Amino acid sequence: MSTIKSTPKKLTRTRRRTKMDRILAGEAPMKQKNIRIARDAGAAPQRKAKDIVVAAPKKKKTGKPQYIVRDEYFYEAKRLGYRARSAFKLLEIQEKYDIIRPGMKVLDIASAPGSWLQVLVKMVGPTGVIVGVDIQKIKGFGHQNIHLFQGDVFVTEPIIEFLKGIYANKEASQKRRDLQEKWEPEWDVRSGTANEEAEFWMQRSSFSGDYKVDCVTSDIAAHTTGQTGVDQYRSVELNLAILDIADVFLRKWGTLVLKVFVGEDVDDLIGPVKARYTVLHRIKPKACRERSFEEYFVCQGKKT
Repeated sequence: MSTIKSTPKKLTRTRRRTKMDRILAGEAPMKQKNIRIARDAGAAPQRKAKDIVVAAPKKKKTGKPQYIVRDEYFYEAKRLGYRARSAFKLLEIQEKYDIIRPGMKVLDIASAPGSWLQVLVKMVGPTGVIVGVDIQKIKGFGHQNIHLFQGDVFVTEPIIEFLKGIYANKEASQKRRDLQEKWEPEWDVRSGTANEEAEFWMQRSSFSGDYKVDCVTSDIAAHTTGQTGVDQYRSVELNLAILDIADVFLRKWGTLVLKVFVGEDVDDLIGPVKARYTVLHRIKPKACRERSFEEYFVCQGKKT
């Protein structure tokens, strides 16, 4: 009797791979809580992405005050119509040292957007003259005694001609000559003969054909890099250049106001200032931000 060997049937359908098969093969992530994968002994447990985010270390507080763009001075400047909060810095300097008097001629360097001009025009009154210089265009104010010059302050010749043109106005010059108030500096450190003092008042009253001013103000700052030492060094270099500008435009016994980022190199500026001016005051107005290194140098009594 012959035996017949039966051939195995071919599978017409393959068994469907379950999710467990894919997980064990590493082809699919494990999502169910009740599915566990065998690991070697001592292996670290798997962590979900949300667990990693939650467990991320928090940033440590440095203790430095945060940079607040819109503080009380910002909103107060908006309320009073000043173009920038820096107006309060000049107001505090004026309140403490009384450097601006009615009828003065003032040259403001780097005037944009014009908040210092808004303050200065109130201080000098209708008989004074305010000249703002900036390489950027400044929007007008509507005041007849505010004059704007767009250009580089370090190119002095065009500014000199601009000032001479302003002072050539006979009507304005007559108003200034009719000013009866005699201004005397309150700081009692000026030394000199009576002839020198008479020469000072004569120079101050001779507006016609002269381009000199009674006060130079500067709120200019170099472009910052974020590196404190570099920014402070640039500030010193820039203010040394402003000192040279004041030598051209500021009359004898005049006043210069500088914004300085104070650092290790500040002595390089203090020396030249004391050599040219009788008195040096240093002030950090309350409107300056706490984290800022800026100060203002009020240099009074230009010697020559």
